[in-house]
Amino acid sequence: VAGDFNAKHSAWGSRLINSTGKELFRAITESNCNIHSSGRPSDPNKIPDLLDFFVSKELRPLTLKWKD
Repeated sequence: VAGDFNAKHSAWGSRLINSTGKELFRAITESNCNIHSSGRPSDPNKIPDLLDFFVSKELRPLTLKWKD
């Protein structure tokens, strides 16, 4: 699952943690899923934060390579 979740949590690189981020992180960890993030802000022209990432069940984080 990939998207712009508008959920902030340090687990995927956001500066802050909001209530949506807490809920999403809880659901991800309880489901034993993996978080995949580039570690770069979604919009570098604004106060940097990372909102775009994807979640997988079987794909391991180290198998991915990010390209701009």
